[in-house]
Amino acid sequence: MQTTARDTLNHLLATDPFLRETLVLNQEPHNPNNYDEAYAFEDDASENLSRAKSLLATYNRYAKKLRKHNLTATKIVLKALKDQAYAHKDRLIDPLPHYGAPTLTGEPLQLTSTLQVQAGSILQSSACFWIRPNDLAQARIVKFVVGQVEAVNLAEGYATVRTSDGERFTLQPLGRTDTALLGCDGQSLEVPILPIAGATLEEAEHKHAHDTRLQAFIDYLQTSVEKYTHPSVSSMYYSHARAQYRPTFDHAPFSGNPETLEEEYAHVESVCTDFYRDGGLLDQLIDTTGQKLDAALKAYRQELQR
Repeated sequence: MQTTARDTLNHLLATDPFLRETLVLNQEPHNPNNYDEAYAFEDDASENLSRAKSLLATYNRYAKKLRKHNLTATKIVLKALKDQAYAHKDRLIDPLPHYGAPTLTGEPLQLTSTLQVQAGSILQSSACFWIRPNDLAQARIVKFVVGQVEAVNLAEGYATVRTSDGERFTLQPLGRTDTALLGCDGQSLEVPILPIAGATLEEAEHKHAHDTRLQAFIDYLQTSVEKYTHPSVSSMYYSHARAQYRPTFDHAPFSGNPETLEEEYAHVESVCTDFYRDGGLLDQLIDTTGQKLDAALKAYRQELQR
C-alpha cells in the first residue's frame, strides 16, 4: 500500500519530539489548559485543507511563546540554583587532618550481620524520637546521629549508647544487615547503624557533619540540574516548561567538587547562552522542525487539491 502525503504528515505529528512538545500540552485529565494541535488529519478534506494552511503559523506562534518563556525561566532558575548551591557550599566544613579510632574494651556484641560493637565503639545513624511523658510540658524531641557505646549487656543482648548531649539509647540486634532496634524512653525504631571514624565523639561528630554537608551539596547539584533540564509541567505555572526548549549537557555539568563550582557554573551559563542566542541551537531546532512541517504540509495540500 502506497504511503500518502497525509500518512507522512500524520507520522511526523505523532513522532517528532520537538514538534509535539511545541504543539501538545497534556497535564492532568480535564485540565482546561491542555491543548493538542498535533492531532492526526482524518477524513474531512475541507477541514483538513483549512488546518493545513494554518498549522505552520500555529507552530511558529507556539514556538515563539515557548522560546520566550523558557529563556526567561532559565535566567531566573539558574540564578536561584546558583544562589542555593553557594549557600550549600558556605555550610561546608574542612575535614580534620586525621580521624583516629576509639579505644574498645569488653566483649563484643554482634549488632548487625556486618557489625560488632564493644564498649567504646562509635556509631552513626539517623533517628528522631518525640518523647511525650504524662506531663506534656516535658515533651521533647530526641535525636540520635552519632553516639558511643557505654556498655554491652551480652546476657540481655543489647548495648547502651550515649550521645554528646547526654541522651542515652539502647541498641538491640535484629539479625539484619546494617539495621538494629534503637530504643529511648520506652519507644523504639528500626534504624540503619554504621560505624564512623573518630577517636572521640567530638571527632566523629565533625566527620559526620563534614560528610553529610558535602553529600547535601553534591545531591543538590545533581537534582537541580535534573529539575532544570526536565522541567515539570504538572502545574499551571509551569505549563510552558519544555525539556526540548532547554539546553542539554553531554555529561553531568557538576562534579560535586566545591573547588570547581565557579568554573562549572560558568560552563553551564555558557551552554545556556549558546543555546538561546539569536540563531543559536534552539533557533536552529525551531527552524529545522518548521521546515520539516512546512514541507509535509505543502505536500499534503497538493494532495488535497488534486
